[in-house]
Amino acid sequence: MCFYTTHYVGGTNKTFMGGGIYISKTAGDMADNFVASVAQDIAERWNEISRTNAIEMMESCLFLTQSSCAVPERLQGELKAKILNMSQYMQKGGLKK
Repeated sequence: MCFYTTHYVGGTNKTFMGGGIYISKTAGDMADNFVASVAQDIAERWNEISRTNAIEMMESCLFLTQSSCAVPERLQGELKAKILNMSQYMQKGGLKK
């Protein structure tokens, strides 16, 4: 029997990626299932996780300072800016996670 949980640990946050419980008769089958499941969790959720983490990092900066913060490269196209302050971010309506 094997139980796992995977998390992506970014600069300021930790994001759940997936988990599973497997029962197998052989160690080889267990290893195959484990590796395949972890790879599937990463492949299915990577884009969502990296976007959510970029939003959280930027919002953390904006909430902690009165000056401007660099917009993570991942979000620059969506926000159409490289640097924002809190007022500008709120005028754009923020971003949905």
